[in-house]
Amino acid sequence: MSEVVEYKEGIELTGYISDMPEDFYHKTKGFISKSSLGVLKESPFKFFNQTQKTQTPAMRMGTAVHCAILEPEKFKQKYLLLPDIRVKTLKAYKDAVKENPDMEILHGADAENLNGMIAAVMANEAARELLELDGDCEVSGFHIDSETGVGLRHRFDKLTKCGIGIDLKKTQSVSPNEISKTIYKYGYHMQDSLYSDAYKAIKGRELNQFYFIFVEEAYPHQVAVVYLDDISKQAGRDEYRELLSEYKFYKANPSAANNNSGVEMVSLPEWALRAYESELEDGGIY
Repeated sequence: MSEVVEYKEGIELTGYISDMPEDFYHKTKGFISKSSLGVLKESPFKFFNQTQKTQTPAMRMGTAVHCAILEPEKFKQKYLLLPDIRVKTLKAYKDAVKENPDMEILHGADAENLNGMIAAVMANEAARELLELDGDCEVSGFHIDSETGVGLRHRFDKLTKCGIGIDLKKTQSVSPNEISKTIYKYGYHMQDSLYSDAYKAIKGRELNQFYFIFVEEAYPHQVAVVYLDDISKQAGRDEYRELLSEYKFYKANPSAANNNSGVEMVSLPEWALRAYESELEDGGIY
């Protein structure tokens, strides 16, 4: 039964490891992740021809939100928030940059939104209770899938000692219908199942529950804490396991992951065709 061990240089990549630098985690060789499987689902050719991603402003904000809520002490050392400074041309901003060369500075609306998301999450009783449970943040897990022999990695935003997994995500809307669409669009149902199965493989027991904490990016930053029903978890499990089998096939047959999709016929989106048909019926197109 594996416990969480602290990261150190040269550590064996097996079981659960805390305090592993994020860059190191993403560059570990011999292991694939749920995110990688998402790329494979989109295109095997893209999967085997990936380049290092450039961090976008949205990704930088997501990283800041995670750090602020999950690792507040680290956040104080790494980030400086200047919500009252609206433009970078002001002397106050330039002075702050000069005086804090090793800190990431967020100003104006970005700083305001970040402060708002932090306050909103911590003001939500369900989210706060989960985040205050005893456990480790940013826990990296590594294991070999017993069925396919594929090395898998995953990273809990928080893994509690009582066996609860927590994932924090910023989003556009936390209405139930929109959350459902977001979970499907970004494959969070696969994430739930893969992380739960990985936990069982590593720890030798079931994960008690996996919770998503969603916070809206825009004011007033509504928060929702959700978990998936059994049928959604099973759909995620079936999907990621099928992708693992595909990965194993393409690893054994790399020439099959090519850019030769052939010639296909495409059509306009259904909504555009319906609009066109409606105009024809109304006699509006000549």
